[in-house]
Amino acid sequence: GHKRLGRANSAWSEELDESDGNASTMGARASDAQQSGSRVPPSRDTASQRPATAPGGGSLEVTTRSLLPPPPRDPPAPDPTARYSAVPRLPRKCSAGAAVAAGEWSKCYALVRSRLLAPEPDQKAEIEVLGEATATARQIQMAWVLGSCLDRMGMTVHAFRLFSRCVSLDPNNSVHFYNRGVCLMRLGRLIQASEDFNCAVDLCLKAKVAPPDDFVICRAVAVRSQFGTLKQVWADFEMVRQRLEGRHVAVIERRVELAGGVDAALAGSAAPEPGTTTRHLLATLLEDLRTQNSRPQDLTESEKSVVLRYLRRIPPLSAVPRHDLIKYLRQFTVRIVTKGSPFFFLSEFYCVLRGTMGIYRVSPPGASVPGHTTVGDDEGPVVAEVPRRPQTPPPSSSDPLAMPPVFYAKQHFQRLGALQENDHFVGFETKLAADGDEWLRAESDCELVAVNRNTYRRLLAQADGGEIEKDLVFLQSVRLFSSTPRDLVGGALEEYIVRKQFAFQEIVFDKEIGVDPPGLMIMESGEFSLSLAGQPGSSELAVLEAGHSIGDEILLGGTGFTGACRLTVTSGSGSALVVLKKPFENGGSQRDALIAHMSEMRQQAVAEVAQAISAMKRWRGQKSELLHMLMERTGEWLL
Repeated sequence: GHKRLGRANSAWSEELDESDGNASTMGARASDAQQSGSRVPPSRDTASQRPATAPGGGSLEVTTRSLLPPPPRDPPAPDPTARYSAVPRLPRKCSAGAAVAAGEWSKCYALVRSRLLAPEPDQKAEIEVLGEATATARQIQMAWVLGSCLDRMGMTVHAFRLFSRCVSLDPNNSVHFYNRGVCLMRLGRLIQASEDFNCAVDLCLKAKVAPPDDFVICRAVAVRSQFGTLKQVWADFEMVRQRLEGRHVAVIERRVELAGGVDAALAGSAAPEPGTTTRHLLATLLEDLRTQNSRPQDLTESEKSVVLRYLRRIPPLSAVPRHDLIKYLRQFTVRIVTKGSPFFFLSEFYCVLRGTMGIYRVSPPGASVPGHTTVGDDEGPVVAEVPRRPQTPPPSSSDPLAMPPVFYAKQHFQRLGALQENDHFVGFETKLAADGDEWLRAESDCELVAVNRNTYRRLLAQADGGEIEKDLVFLQSVRLFSSTPRDLVGGALEEYIVRKQFAFQEIVFDKEIGVDPPGLMIMESGEFSLSLAGQPGSSELAVLEAGHSIGDEILLGGTGFTGACRLTVTSGSGSALVVLKKPFENGGSQRDALIAHMSEMRQQAVAEVAQAISAMKRWRGQKSELLHMLMERTGEWLL
């Protein structure tokens, strides 16, 4: 504990030295005033000498007043579900305590700030604002209250600096380390936050006091992104979770032993042992590839097709080129999490293949949790109260720096939502909870696919601006596919859709002469002439261009243009994306989903072709009128 305390204090000395322009400006003014002989208001708090390497030199001093920003004009309202720093004990009869009880943080900040910046100490006014306290405790109390107010007004960096001041003035108080750790956690500085939470827990143990649950769970949240800390994270998480469900340490130890110990609990965070049974087809193929030390090239074409089909259903990977997915196939691994087990994610990309993964968090101390959900043992989550371990009542103390009563309030294990099939996230990047303090627990047997974050980023880089990305954007702009999710379109591109090129005057289809349509066609480039089948010299019905689709009846059934019409290329060349009929018929559940989405937009897609036919009829009528008018004027027909 002493080693951690020393590391934390040395880690923050540099941060205090860089306490922006407020400290430097006020210190410089004091130095100039002393040199000129003018009167300087006495310092109301203990000043610490800055090192010579600090900005502005070693003559400046860091004081609590030098760390205070001006009151914000329109501070945002605090989030009632967020985790903020703890407020010290304040009697309700004092003005600051009444402001805190009413949630008027800007008012509380203004009251305490005015007392701290007063030219002369006024003990009576300070008691009216903050209550009774000794002179030494008053300085710490002021910095503490001001930091808590700034934290809730969204000025987290300034709150962090004031809590650092509290640590330097009162280094044996665990709450100061906790408060500063909460600010650091919100700023995304998890390594430094874990040091502060470690110090907070160690100081409690040194004082022979049980650390509050929030000290322990915050330490687990902050430390879990560091390499090699998985067992410590599991121990902290499982201890708090079981205690919130009303169990004592002896019972927890017995339950962990019966469940197979820490190794069994952490099994889902690593790749499964060889021979582990998987139910999802993609998980089975990936595991066979890993355990048999096979190369992706050794897979059969049908196996490659299955693997790529499922990987394309993952939305971020839908536009990755085929050869890149095959290249990095060995990097994909499987995670198996049994029902009721927590899942401790690493710095990887994850996608749920099967099952439901619940998202939970430990509610902040004192937060109201209407309709909260607690975790059962055998039946998954239940909306009910569970027996709570007896709470040690807060000791009656007049010390304003004692442990705040909020840490003795009841906390809950809240359910925020769930991850279902095809839901994905990146560990320690995707925030599943507002403060990034979420925990995952399998509500049924789950299988996830995982890939290293660096590999995932390489794959995304290959997708940006590639051919598949362009095809995806184009297809989703086509009327027939406008309501189809991106992952389904990406899977269709891999399995059913091919690009076909056509030459000038090539007959694409005409059933009367035995040329069948290749499938559902989406015109990509060029111009295609639609006319009656079996009548080469018949009038043109319409000109189809990029974005038009024809042949939906081949996949969806019914009648359509392909049975009675002829399609010919009239431009120098043309290309179309074609959904092939035979592969589509063997597409399984993905085919059914595509049919459902295309059926919704089918009528509108057919209407687009009908509008092109109507436009051609109108043009013919206008053309005829124009030719007759020119004949009357010139006396001859113009071709």
